[in-house]
Amino acid sequence: MKNLRRALPPLDALLFFEAAARRGGFTAAAGELNVTQAAVSKRVKALEERLGAPLFHRRGRAVTLTAEGRLLHARTAEALDYLSAACAAVADAGTASVTVAANVAVSHYWLGPRITEYQLGADAAPVRLVSSDRTEDQLDASVSMAVHYGLAPPPGWDGTPLFAEVLVPLVAPGRVSDARRGPLLDYERQGPDWVNWGVWLAQSPGTEFEATPVLGLGSYVRAIDAAVQGKGVALGSPGLLAGEIASGRLVPLPGTAFATGRGYHLVTPAGRGISAAAEALRLMLLADRE
Repeated sequence: MKNLRRALPPLDALLFFEAAARRGGFTAAAGELNVTQAAVSKRVKALEERLGAPLFHRRGRAVTLTAEGRLLHARTAEALDYLSAACAAVADAGTASVTVAANVAVSHYWLGPRITEYQLGADAAPVRLVSSDRTEDQLDASVSMAVHYGLAPPPGWDGTPLFAEVLVPLVAPGRVSDARRGPLLDYERQGPDWVNWGVWLAQSPGTEFEATPVLGLGSYVRAIDAAVQGKGVALGSPGLLAGEIASGRLVPLPGTAFATGRGYHLVTPAGRGISAAAEALRLMLLADRE
């Protein structure tokens, strides 16, 4: 078996080289690593001497990768990514914690209650819920899994469909007979693919709600809560709001349903394993699909 300790250059030299290659200079790498520019230059020079090949073209303070440097950087960056993922997996296994992300509406109405149910189990692990309408928060590197809204799982993530988005008008039981009086409880769209009453009415000309007054309430959660209180008609997905409908707090109105073609997927990072605790929660969420 190879003695890797002797065959490989010092890890800090590879770290300094990778930072300089990625940031395009020794000064930028030094700032990222919180060391001096001279320290970066010294370690890169030592690495070049060990390998017997120049890794950078130096023109004053400007540096560019040589052919050998480009080859080494590609492999080094990949290796460091694997090391980082391995360390994260060990840390997750050690703490047995799971980080799950979703937008605010999914967290409030669908995911949150299921996480609570999971944590009541004897073998449950601690769960951190990231509730944000920003996609970059939902797909952060620290996330074990996420409920993603869209046409398909995002690039770099594996996913399983939870439910399709079919939007229907929803009211409290006591408002079914006079629902056409409104108001329509609307919310602000947090992305170009979100559908609110404005989009619904534009794509459904001649609907019975065409002349109904609209009341803007800012957020989806506020609109749904107002509908539960009998204050008007909300637009919602039965898949997302299954708990509210099953409990009788909201009633779907008969009539035209609007299938957006989008849906909700339970996604995990592609090529990166998740902990046993995260896998247990993932399987429970999939088993509880509507």
